[in-house]
Amino acid sequence: MQRIFLILISVLLSTHQIFAISRSDIGFQGALPDGSILQSNGVTIIALLTLAQSILLKLVLPIVIVWASLYIAYELFTAEGDESRMKKAWKSIGYTAIALIAIALSYWVVSIVSRFSI
Repeated sequence: MQRIFLILISVLLSTHQIFAISRSDIGFQGALPDGSILQSNGVTIIALLTLAQSILLKLVLPIVIVWASLYIAYELFTAEGDESRMKKAWKSIGYTAIALIAIALSYWVVSIVSRFSI
């Protein structure tokens, strides 16, 4: 697992274009709003947060979902009729569903709030 992580990090760091964000990448047109924090190359903090959100939603979340699904399936298949172990696996399914709903709702709330101009 550690090797896979190190390979992924080395691939991300070896391609310097993955961190080059332009205004068009985040759908931003026009002048920057007052109070925006600019980096030396013109990238705003919002653009960096958008990149982090994209990485979390498109890379980390699917990996976590697959890992949780495999763990739950392993627990169910190895329970061998033991009621307490099966109950634990079914609780894990419920908690996973609640977590996915919470992630979807939080993404929805943030996307709606970010559309308001304050």
